[in-house]
Amino acid sequence: GTSTDVITIAMSGVNNNNEQVCFVTVDTAINRNVIVWERTNSPASGSYYIHKETVVAGVYAVIASQPVALFTTFTDMGSDPTLMADRYSISTLDSCNFPSVASPHHRTLFLQVSVAVSGGYNLVWTGYEGLTIPTYNIYRGSTPGNLSLIAKVAGTIFNYTDAGAPVGPIYYLVEALHPSGGCNPSMRLINPALQSTTFGSLSNFGTANGIGFEEQEQNLMFSLTPNPGNGIFVLQCNSGSDDITINITDALGRI
Repeated sequence: GTSTDVITIAMSGVNNNNEQVCFVTVDTAINRNVIVWERTNSPASGSYYIHKETVVAGVYAVIASQPVALFTTFTDMGSDPTLMADRYSISTLDSCNFPSVASPHHRTLFLQVSVAVSGGYNLVWTGYEGLTIPTYNIYRGSTPGNLSLIAKVAGTIFNYTDAGAPVGPIYYLVEALHPSGGCNPSMRLINPALQSTTFGSLSNFGTANGIGFEEQEQNLMFSLTPNPGNGIFVLQCNSGSDDITINITDALGRI
């Protein structure tokens, strides 16, 4: 006779390819957030899902997906780093369409600059979330393309006062250094200004209007304090003339 056996195969439906975010940063050339990860536990085929926190705390929505075969960076074109910090996580979808658990979130740096009462500028930023940051680097320049390192602070500090700020428009940038030295995505970002993003997370640019008064030679009659200041100044003049005309202009020469 003929016998028939029935074999039942149970599919667990579990996707254990729980990939992790390596870093989130800002592409300052286009003012957009970038999510960077590595292929440490990715499926052989399938997709990556990028999640972003919504306006409800702790609730995330999938904002994009891309095939596993593509590079492991994603630029959030719907972000604006000059307005706020954002939280992101990622997950995978394997070839059997089983989703993985979403990774722990990472949060971008958000830098704000204000005038210090005693002169100079106060820098305040949101602490990076997702990694224990050892050090924050602080950069300053007259344009976004000529920044110089002016200070380093511990990863537990989220503010700095630049008391020696020069007069004129100023750009500030904060970088969170990666505790393990950096990330190695499958395709590095091609923007030369972002070469450090594999080593650290960049903030948005913080700008200062540079309200101030250029230092004059000693034989001139005016002094202005504080310099630079917040728009409220004390102007002293040792001239013997009764009639003095003063024109106040901004950094663009407008009265």
